[in-house]
Amino acid sequence: SSFFVFVQPAPYEYLMVLLGGACLWARVPLDRKILPLVVFLFIRDASGAVSVSEILHRDDSLRFLATSFYLALTAIVFACIFAEDTMRRLATLRSAYVFSAIIATMLSVLGYFQLLPGLEVFTLNDRAVAGFKDPNVLGVFLILPFFLLIEGLVVDKIRLGNIISAVVIFVGLLLAYSRAAWGSVALG
Repeated sequence: SSFFVFVQPAPYEYLMVLLGGACLWARVPLDRKILPLVVFLFIRDASGAVSVSEILHRDDSLRFLATSFYLALTAIVFACIFAEDTMRRLATLRSAYVFSAIIATMLSVLGYFQLLPGLEVFTLNDRAVAGFKDPNVLGVFLILPFFLLIEGLVVDKIRLGNIISAVVIFVGLLLAYSRAAWGSVALG
């Protein structure tokens, strides 16, 4: 659900609450390996809270601070999950990320070329956006899964499914018309 964020709160946020609750219910331990992460995130957010105290009159200040704390909490939840059986769990995360990138790209292509009525919502100003609010965000979202697939082709064996997936994601990168994403892919 990470590619579907143009509604607030996004489905990802609800799923993150469920994941956090499941971690508490399953008694996922707070491994000491992630304590530096917890300390640095606490320092970052405490510093942000102190700096926000000067601009509390602005409407967005508390929302940005709450978002910062929420993102820190999600980072800690994921760190706890990946602290054990790391490689297998990262492989699952990698597959899910590539799958969501393919879904996002397919929605973008369907909307961009107006192949199905009603899916033009996945474009903005003749640029693909998938479920994001901005085409540049879609472009950045697609970079990592594209390179994960390329890495698999170079390091592992060449699989037809990975080639097709990489081409599909590359089309999404092109249709986003994001110069920053194109430059990042070229640099990568």
